[in-house]
Amino acid sequence: MDHFMETAVHYVAYTLELVSIIIVAYSAVTTLIKYLMSKFEFTNKQAKIEFSRALEMALAYMLGAEILKSLIAHSKEQLITLGALIILRAAIALIIHFETEADARHCHK
Repeated sequence: MDHFMETAVHYVAYTLELVSIIIVAYSAVTTLIKYLMSKFEFTNKQAKIEFSRALEMALAYMLGAEILKSLIAHSKEQLITLGALIILRAAIALIIHFETEADARHCHK
């Protein structure tokens, strides 16, 4: 692959990972503030739902980064590692999604 394209893919992938970190950090802080204000009353399901949705979004950005990295993998081992990470992150995102949807349905009843 052209050196320019490889460098561009690296930068875009790292940017996506950085966005993911920012999403997790921001949502963790805002959720913590909500729990602090409620004196750690964990019956507030809405805060949990919002945090779970933020984790879903962060995982989506990380999946995008991993998919881009797979385009520039130089060896079979790198490709296998990236494939395993993609499968693992997709599975975690799916679990979080179903858990969040169940919480949201329960919260709105």
